[in-house]
Amino acid sequence: MLNQKVIVLTDKFSEHCDDYYQFIEPFLSHYGLCFEQQDVNEEFSSSFSLDCALLVIGHEGVSIKDQMLKDAIMKAVQAKTGIINFDKYNSYISIGHPVKDTSVNCLDSGILKVSRQYHYITSGHLGEEVTCNQYIVDCFQDDLSSYQKDEIDQVLLTINDYPVIVMGNYNKTKIVQWGNCKWLSTSAHGLMFLFDDLLWKSFVWVARKPFAMRCMENVATLRVDDCCGAYGYYEDEPFGWVEIANKAKFKPWIGFFYEQMKDESIQKLCQLINTDSATAQFHGMYLFGTVYKNDSEASISEVVKEWKAVHNFNANLSCYFIPHAYDLTEEVVNVLDDLEVKIIGIPYKLNCGGAAVKKTNEWLQQGPFRKYATGVDTLPWYGATDGESFYYCDSLSVGNENKELFNVLTEIRDICGYEWFNVKEKKEQYNDVEEAIRRGTEIFTKCYNGKILGNLFTHENSWRGMFISNIRPDNLEKILMGIRSNISRNNPTYVSLDKAVLQAKALHSTLFDSITYQVEKNELECRFSGNAEIKTKLQIFNEEDNQHIIESIIEVPAFQKEERVIYKLEKPVNVDSYHIYKEEYPIEVKYSEAYMNTGTEFFTTVDGEITAVRVYVENREAGMCTVQIWDCDTEEVLVSILNQGINAGEKGWRKFDLASPLSITKGKRYIVAASIESKELEKKYSYVSCPYGFYYPLECKYLKTVKGSGVCSNDQSMPVQGDNYSSYFRDVVFRPK
Repeated sequence: MLNQKVIVLTDKFSEHCDDYYQFIEPFLSHYGLCFEQQDVNEEFSSSFSLDCALLVIGHEGVSIKDQMLKDAIMKAVQAKTGIINFDKYNSYISIGHPVKDTSVNCLDSGILKVSRQYHYITSGHLGEEVTCNQYIVDCFQDDLSSYQKDEIDQVLLTINDYPVIVMGNYNKTKIVQWGNCKWLSTSAHGLMFLFDDLLWKSFVWVARKPFAMRCMENVATLRVDDCCGAYGYYEDEPFGWVEIANKAKFKPWIGFFYEQMKDESIQKLCQLINTDSATAQFHGMYLFGTVYKNDSEASISEVVKEWKAVHNFNANLSCYFIPHAYDLTEEVVNVLDDLEVKIIGIPYKLNCGGAAVKKTNEWLQQGPFRKYATGVDTLPWYGATDGESFYYCDSLSVGNENKELFNVLTEIRDICGYEWFNVKEKKEQYNDVEEAIRRGTEIFTKCYNGKILGNLFTHENSWRGMFISNIRPDNLEKILMGIRSNISRNNPTYVSLDKAVLQAKALHSTLFDSITYQVEKNELECRFSGNAEIKTKLQIFNEEDNQHIIESIIEVPAFQKEERVIYKLEKPVNVDSYHIYKEEYPIEVKYSEAYMNTGTEFFTTVDGEITAVRVYVENREAGMCTVQIWDCDTEEVLVSILNQGINAGEKGWRKFDLASPLSITKGKRYIVAASIESKELEKKYSYVSCPYGFYYPLECKYLKTVKGSGVCSNDQSMPVQGDNYSSYFRDVVFRPK
């Protein structure tokens, strides 16, 4: 039986020990790892063991001197325990013999570059570059190092060409070595900045398998504040945008202004709640805050009860409560039961006025990532895109009676400012379909990379003539369907925000106590403790061929006090062939008078052969299809299948078999392309697309793509560049050797 937990080595006498608590431990807890901390200064006996799946050197300056501890490390390594090392100068556990480069006096700026060479850890960012903020530059200012490259398998990330993350082998076990851990601080532009997945993927890659994380599953939720229902394009059809969202599987959370709602809107809202199409909660306007305060002589509780009675509000309110402008008084805490509230969402302290007062209101100091950090956020309506993204998921004590609330909130603020749309931009943005798809895709992807609650947030904002109520219905459907297509690579679950925040609370309120692996039975046994009101998910990672990570997800039922789960690991199903696209789909057909050839650039991680080409066609497309496979290095056509007939109404994937399989080489770049020519249409050529479908890579085990893999050409040359990172739904059937 193998113990598959994580053990973290720290050194309480090191000046860097606090770095572990500030920068590393919050992530270990957030990822839902079964872990324990071990100080290296304790006395160790000959029987001491580091039986674990993953050993983490938790900060700089961990002094490993005790021989018994050294022996235990060697035994763990021999048992294929992986290592994550945040102490690159450690004299006992380190690779590459890093040497400080003292020739660099000052860094004025920094460029983080991800290796172009494929690796699981960096697979979502191959070749990406980003300009660092000053905090990250300062983190590495006095710690730029050169390495002995022959001891390193791959440099994954650099700053100004100096290695930041490297990987290799330590006595034949996997090790990933980080330059330091300070740049994991929220000051490094905030959580969800860009490379969050590099951290948890590092854990997954090196750990002895099977390895498990009990973290937030990929959920897709939609939050809409300041709602009244009957405004903009939906004045005669209250909350018509909700039904459009439902078509794309979204189930909106509606924060409504009770004072401004007409009876028709109220009854429609009740209908949506009772048919499980949306959830809704009082949002204000003048009711819950110190600025947006209750202006009635009646108490808040009396105002709510009277309004519900007068308007025959016959639906359950959401268990999730967000006050307008995050302006919340302690008085409201006593009436949350009347509002059916279990969880709140605020980023500021109570009684401070929230975002309604001043730019310098300090943020709420709370976990998982702001326990130790202090600072202020830009005011939402400034429209700034340099604000820090944040995620709250922690208990919050309020009042003299020390009543405890639970606080959950996601905001990605560095893409378009406060939310999905930018209040300072022109109104044309609300019907800029492609840009709205890009922002929504990026917001969700940052959430998934950070393993936080996935949420797309905007306003109805009726009286200002902006936001979702002013998006044309046909455009809104395109936007949401495009986002849904683009994030399908992450296999999200579409749930109400109510269920998502309850899951977040269940994860926070429980512990992952132990995990063992019965090799003979191929079974994992996991034990949990605490109180989980609803079921959660456990991610299990295994490995094939020492390079391909296989992920499976199992449910952990709701429980009180304790729960034991035994999971029989399934043997991988033998699959003969693979293709790039899975659940993705196009949202539009485009036409061109000129020749148009659209394609997908790809590569594989093993040698193999292509047996067929797949082309997605829409109902309106008809004519003759020509498919090609190109060699990107030589720009030669390797395969060309001419004049394949496509009939109108044949929506979906069409497969064209090759006359004989085409052998391809791992790591080499190829393009699969197709053109469809109609003899009847004025604009002869047609093709399908989804904007920003390749803003992030698609991959399916051996088949890989990179950002911008959608390519096109309007002449007979090889397609080389796409439009707005679009996906054109050209695919191959690949059979590995």
